[in-house]
Parts: sequence; structure tokens; C-alpha cells
Amino acid sequence: MTQNKTSFLLLALAFLIPSAHAANIQSIPDLPTVNNTTLSLKDALVIAWSDNITLKESQIDVKSANAATRSAQAQTKPVLSTTTYGSYGDSSNILTTSPGVTPQNIFSVTPNGFADQDLMLTVPISTGGKLEKNSTAAHQQEDAAGLMVSASRLAVTESVTEAYTNAALQQALVDSAQARLTAENEQVRITQEKVTAGRSAPVDLLREQAEQADASQSLLAAQNNVGLALINLKTDLGVSQESQITLSDTLDTLAGAGDLPGTLSDALHQADQNRPEMAAAERQIEAARSSVGAAHGEYAPQIYGVAMGDATAGQGINRAGYTVGLTASLPILDGGQRRADVDSATDRLDKARANAQQTRQQIDQEAASSWLNVQTAQAQMLSASAGVTASQEGYDLANLRYNAGKSVTAERLDALSALVRAQGELAQAKASLIIAQARLKAAIGQNVS
Repeated sequence: MTQNKTSFLLLALAFLIPSAHAANIQSIPDLPTVNNTTLSLKDALVIAWSDNITLKESQIDVKSANAATRSAQAQTKPVLSTTTYGSYGDSSNILTTSPGVTPQNIFSVTPNGFADQDLMLTVPISTGGKLEKNSTAAHQQEDAAGLMVSASRLAVTESVTEAYTNAALQQALVDSAQARLTAENEQVRITQEKVTAGRSAPVDLLREQAEQADASQSLLAAQNNVGLALINLKTDLGVSQESQITLSDTLDTLAGAGDLPGTLSDALHQADQNRPEMAAAERQIEAARSSVGAAHGEYAPQIYGVAMGDATAGQGINRAGYTVGLTASLPILDGGQRRADVDSATDRLDKARANAQQTRQQIDQEAASSWLNVQTAQAQMLSASAGVTASQEGYDLANLRYNAGKSVTAERLDALSALVRAQGELAQAKASLIIAQARLKAAIGQNVS
């Protein structure tokens, strides 16, 4: 009987555990899906600004910071609470307000039946600037969080542009691979005719067929790379991998730098002026400075206005009344806690300044390296373009010579290989230039919104 019970429990667990796992999966929100959509880069950026997960997280940080600001501001305002006491016993005792409710009230209750209803108001009058400085610090932290949303938007724009460009590059390589395969198919046909007519040896046909097979494999690999690039693009967009999208922009339509700095000095200046991370670092310094002021406020008397009204009923007691007054509190000996709080706040200020310096150093490094990469990419583009022109002329000539019977197969295949390689290098150079320009725009904080 015991063995049967054990078997039943194990069987039940086998069904329950997958069900619990499925429930957890179902609690995760689904990603949006876009289907049968032809996207330009501009369209892709609009989707990413709405659905990118990293950008959403930074926007949530702003909401959280706003809540912290409102919480700090609430401490500078009047606080009102009401407490109901009801007790019974054979001795006097002391009851307090329920935990978490402010202002707190401590009340002495009498034996036997006792009931009291009170209303208590406290108003901060003078706290040495502690509450105001805490509120200011929270507001500055909120400003910093808002600026980091702009920084995230810049990073997402760069990432999506790079992913879109890479997908366009892989599509261009597919087109090049398809052109090579088309050329090989035609050459196999021509060589087959020559072999049939006795004007070429069968080995020439075998060589062409081998090259045809290699071209077919290259096309399949290029098509697979397009699929992988689209997977990366969908991830950056924040959409489901089941989305069906087609690119409308090509490397040629993506080209165009826009207004980029002409010198390294201009790039560094624009980065320092426009990057939201710089402004956010300044807000962090201001927030830390306000926290130092709040810590110093602990040394001042904490003065509050107090007003209380209550109605009491008990054995021999039946009264109602009110009280108004001031409370002023100041710790005399605190074991060095206030001094430690000031030192801690001062250290955070020093760290905020060091972080700001590090942020500026990183921004300047990104601007300088991005500017240099654009210059290099532009030179590579010109060189690759000249290479395609020369390779195309070389292939056309070699093809004519081969079909006229004045050269061997190897010469034509070498020329075709050089042309395909040059076309790939040109496509890569175009993509590198587009990506380098996108990185420079992000590095100098261009189009922050």
C-alpha cells in the first residue's frame, strides 16, 4: 500500500512540475511580431526606438528615479495620520502607532476598557536643509536617468544601423554569388558545346563543372549569412524572431555621411558638448554635492510643528481635546555617526567627479577612434572601387580570349575569381564606411532626441 502511495505521488509530481514551468514561461510577455514588412533603415529605427529591450529598461529607470524624487519631496511636506486605540486589561500600558505609519504616536492606556481616536499632524519647519538637499539630490538623479535614455537611444541607433548594414552587406554578397553562379552556368553550357564539337577537351568541362559546384555552395553560404544577419537585426529591433522582414535599403542607398566633423578637433568638441553621458555625469556630481549638504544638515536642530487632536473613552475617562506645539531635537553624542555620514557623502562626491573624468576620457577615445575609422574607410572605399573596375575589365578580356580559344580555362577562372573577390571587397568597404559613419555620429552625440 505504501509503495502504491509513493508511486502515485511521483506520478503527480511528474505532471505538476512541467505545468508550473509552463506557467512561468507564460508570464513572460511576448515580443511584438512584424510580418511581410519591407523595412528601410529609417523604419527599422522607429521600431527599435519603440521596442528595443535595452531602451525600455532605461526608460523604466527614469520612472523609478521619478518615484524616488517624489518620495524625497514628500518628506518636506506635512504628514497627517490617524490612529485608533482599543484595549482591555488589568494594568496601565503603552501602545504605539502601527509600524510604517507616520507621524508615530505613543499613547498610555488605562486598565479595563479603553478607546481612543486621534489625528496627528507634523510639519517640518527647519531641518538644516537636510530634507531639501535630499529632494534636490533625488531630482538630479532623475535628470541623470533621463539623460541616459538619450544615451541608450544613441547606442540603439548605432547598433540597429550596424545590424541593418550588415544584413544589406550579406544581401550584396548574395547578389555577387548569384552573378558568379549565373556566369558559371553559362560557361558550362558554352564549354559543353565546345566539347561536343571537339574544340575542347573533356577535362575543361570537368573544371568548369567543379567551379560551377563551388559557386553554388558559395551562394548557399551567402544566403545563410543573410538569415543570420536578419536574426541579429530582429534582436536589436526587439521583435520576435518569427517576424518576416525584407530590407528596402541597399548599401548604395545607405551611403551618405550627412554632416560629420571635418577634423579631429571638431569631433572631440562636438562629443564633449552633445554626448548625454557628459551631462548625466554632471548631474551625478550635483546630486552627490547635494547629498553632502544633506549630511551636514544632520548637525542642525530638527524642528517640526506638531498638532494633535483626540477623543478618549475609558473607565472614568471621557474627553476630547487638542494639542499644538513644536519639537526640536538634536543628538549630542552619536558615536561619530554624523561625521561618518558626512565623510561617506564626501567620498561619493569625489567618486562622482572621478567617474565624470573617466566618462569624458571614454567619450573622447570613442570620438577620436571613430573619426579615424571614417577616414580609413573612405580611403578603402576608393581603393576597392578602383579594384572592381580593373577586375571587371580583366575578366571581360579573359572571357573573350577563352571563348575565342586563345587562352586556357585557368586564365578565365582566375580572372573571375579576382572579380568576385573585388566585388566582395567593395561591398565590405561600403558597409565599413556606413558603419564607421554611424559610430562617429553616436560618438559625437549627433541627432540626440
